[in-house]
Amino acid sequence: DITTASEYNIAIGNSALSGITSNSSYNMAIGFNSMGASTGGSNNIAMGNNAMNSSNSAGENNIAIGSSASINLNGANNNLVIGHYAGVGLT
Repeated sequence: DITTASEYNIAIGNSALSGITSNSSYNMAIGFNSMGASTGGSNNIAMGNNAMNSSNSAGENNIAIGSSASINLNGANNNLVIGHYAGVGLT
């Protein structure tokens, strides 16, 4: 679903970065559904199944490593989260 003004993104895994629409650049998503529901955000790294998956807008400069890490992230910036379901409360 990546459309206009989105560039330099890397997606590895089924449905990784599948929700990105526009103005989203320099993201890396590795793992099933990582950043799958995220529609925006830049300079983010998501590694692990469902990492940053439920984010409407992943914000900027975030790193989430672990299964479902930062799954609810919505517009937050400059976070580092490591671990299974770590950072679930970040919005």
